[in-house]
Amino acid sequence: MLQLKPFVPLEDHSQQLLPLLLAAAENECLSSHLYYHLLNDSTVLTPMVVTNLQSALVETNSHHEGMLKSIKRLGGKPRIKSVTTRFSVMKLEPYQLINMLYESDAFLAATYTDICTLTMEYDYQIFDLSYRTLSEKVQHLDQIKPILQSHAKQANKKRETYHDN
Repeated sequence: MLQLKPFVPLEDHSQQLLPLLLAAAENECLSSHLYYHLLNDSTVLTPMVVTNLQSALVETNSHHEGMLKSIKRLGGKPRIKSVTTRFSVMKLEPYQLINMLYESDAFLAATYTDICTLTMEYDYQIFDLSYRTLSEKVQHLDQIKPILQSHAKQANKKRETYHDN
């Protein structure tokens, strides 16, 4: 027997949605910061990878702006201090930057999945934005994973060489 769910206005979901949007906005800012620093150390990257990362940086900045608009539309206020002010990535090795970027984008993919689940039947604008962003985050993860694996192999070789001496 088919049972229909009762309509629940978005306001009932905004208590759950707003923290997710804030987390997404902060982590988009972090990802943008990581892409920027990684691209500034492009000596470890191939030209094709640099091009992909530059595109991902532009998309990530766009995602951040989209989340800020959604937060404001729901009456929320974005946090002024971002995640990037909590630590400096300048001292990190490229492998660590890539690993942090992968973890940040993986967190964002999970967050956008949750946002899509919450807004699917209640807020088409946020659902559409989150769904498109989720798709792009999956593409970013697919681009970052081989870079991460390559640098992990290089790091292991350096460690083995160091321990052999």
